[in-house]
Amino acid sequence: MKRARRGMRAAVAFAAALACVAPVLLAAAAPAVLAADEKPAAKKTKLKKNQAVVVPDWAARGIKSIAVAPVRALDGDEEALRLTRRAIENGLADHGFRLLSAGMILGAAERGGATASLALAEKAFEANASLDSASTDTLRSALRTDALLMSSLTQWKRYVVDGFTRGASFTQVGMEVSMISLADGAVLWRGSFLEKMDGPYNEPQRGDQDMRDPGMNSVGKKAALEPPLFEEVLDKMMLRALATLPKPAPAAPAAPAAPATPATPAAPATPATPPPATGTGGR
Repeated sequence: MKRARRGMRAAVAFAAALACVAPVLLAAAAPAVLAADEKPAAKKTKLKKNQAVVVPDWAARGIKSIAVAPVRALDGDEEALRLTRRAIENGLADHGFRLLSAGMILGAAERGGATASLALAEKAFEANASLDSASTDTLRSALRTDALLMSSLTQWKRYVVDGFTRGASFTQVGMEVSMISLADGAVLWRGSFLEKMDGPYNEPQRGDQDMRDPGMNSVGKKAALEPPLFEEVLDKMMLRALATLPKPAPAAPAAPAAPATPATPAAPATPATPPPATGTGGR
């Protein structure tokens, strides 16, 4: 009898505990069920440093001309934007493309009623997405190029090591680019690039301790420790980037010239009829 009572009490306690725990378990399971029914959000593919992707059918697209949009930078450093724009345009021109420069694209877009479409292209660049067909058509009509290149500075740093600090000065530049087709809005080429160039390595010596100005900055070694200029690093980065970009489509061969029509031989000249001889009659 006692055993039966103990078993009954244990069963009641287990049922009570289960009643308390069950709602918690159900609540925890519910999100999992909902998550299984939901469509997973599309993830933005983040490129690794110095990695680029090219559309598989590049050769069939016949890209020959590119409109270069103004370079973007978070801090709006005008010198950085100017130098980067020049490096991009020089690099693409040397690669063989015909360009509509960043200095002309805004005016062309305004005249062609494509200012809003250009803003949408910038948003597509940020989202790593294709451009809608209406904006693509408007930009193609206004810019008259095969593609649009968007770019953004991600790194812009120049560090000069102190003469009394062990280490090297350096200059570092980073950039992301995306080329959009103005035929269908597809992303043709996308890349993320980073270039760093070091200056001479500095090994401070004990005898240098008095070589400081009133601001406690090194005087004697500063010039020797300067890192490469931004222009040098940009040029090197563009060489790296252009190595991942196919050349423009070759120009269509000129139509062969029509064979010259042989000249019709001139008819032989008709010999002149001599005039009749006239004589003086005698009597």
